Amino acid sequence: MKRILVIPSWYPPDGGQFFQDQAEALEERGFRVDLLVNRMVGLTKLRFSERSTLRRFSVSFVNNTRVVRSFYLKVPRLELWNVKRGSISTRRLFRKYVKRFGLPDLIIAHSSMWAGYFAAQIWDRWKIPYLVVEHRSRFTLSESEQGELLQQRYTPFLRRAFMGAERVITVSEALQPSVLNYMDDEEKLMVISNQVDTSFFTPGTFIPGREEPEEFRILSVGRLERDKGMDLLIEAFSKLAGDDNHLSLTIVGSGPELKSLRSQVAELGLNGRVTFTGKKSPAELLKEMQRASLFALASRMEAFGVVFVEAMAVGLPIVATRAGGPEKIIPGFAGEMVEKEDVTALSHAIRKVCREIERYDAEQIRTYAIENFSREVISRRYAALIAQLFDD
Repeated sequence: MKRILVIPSWYPPDGGQFFQDQAEALEERGFRVDLLVNRMVGLTKLRFSERSTLRRFSVSFVNNTRVVRSFYLKVPRLELWNVKRGSISTRRLFRKYVKRFGLPDLIIAHSSMWAGYFAAQIWDRWKIPYLVVEHRSRFTLSESEQGELLQQRYTPFLRRAFMGAERVITVSEALQPSVLNYMDDEEKLMVISNQVDTSFFTPGTFIPGREEPEEFRILSVGRLERDKGMDLLIEAFSKLAGDDNHLSLTIVGSGPELKSLRSQVAELGLNGRVTFTGKKSPAELLKEMQRASLFALASRMEAFGVVFVEAMAVGLPIVATRAGGPEKIIPGFAGEMVEKEDVTALSHAIRKVCREIERYDAEQIRTYAIENFSREVISRRYAALIAQLFDD
């Protein structure tokens, strides 16, 4: 049995539940899967963190996967120092892991920044082959848009992460042009999408187009930060709200822009029409999706968009922006795509779906999600790749 060590760049409670989900899917495929989680913690976050996540070495089990944890402190405004400090800390944690559990056969590093770089450092000492799976939405941006997100000073770290990998996997084609800037061997690059548990995300009793809801509920889900474009969605909704009193917008998520978004809603006279629910558990999110009529998200950049697939698995039609990943995963029959930052086009697209809701076949949309992004389909692709690597 091959042992795989997953190193995520972020992990609960800081997001990244899909890394855990993928590890469990590989475990079900017959691999022995462990996770090595070295959490970077800022001083503010340190005050509010659960103490169980802040031990220098702890071992626990999440379902059938073993999770080995540690942490290191982030120093404000010293990013490169933090990367180097994280590398040292991760190698120290890896040594403890090896001493207790032995060497893994393969490392899967989720994102080059910075698990991929840490995996390259482990290769230098222990020669453990590794894969880099790139999720960062900043790699979807054009060179002129990248600015501070992919600074030149990061180049040596990114090249080291990508060039040393056995394969570089991007979660959508949209990331590949930027990623190729840090690689010499294009043949190492491939696409494997993120997975969604389509057996969990299922339609509710209301299926859009088959019943007339008392209220047409537009649902959006995402962290409340600029990249997700919630301000654009609220502005687009304001153009529709006066035309139809049955329309409402529900926004699920938390983040630094909540206060400004609430102010925007008040200024546009949308109190009572736009609801902020805060962050939801998966079960609560499923209920929100099952009560919705359509799903909309106006991202400014998006590497993939797991939430789009979750919504499609529930059978919802989609309105999304061409922000990188969405246009690669949402077929024409599942909804409408518009250019990012185009509020007028966004409002027109939402209006079109609302008025033509019966055109969007919930069963067809769900079948597409299952056939392309289910846990079984994606884990099978990873299993085939791992088998190929060890056959070579």
